[in-house]
Amino acid sequence: MKRLISIAVSLIILAIIYWKIDFSGLIKVFQNCNGWWMIISLGMVVP
Repeated sequence: MKRLISIAVSLIILAIIYWKIDFSGLIKVFQNCNGWWMIISLGMVVP
């Protein structure tokens, strides 16, 4: 039961974070960024 509550709280927090993101602005940032630096930075975070 404790685990389900922690998962629910985590999902609620993630939903709030994603709800606050301006996706059109985020897409503009990705379009204007340097592709190589984006690959390098994602390579550091994803694994």
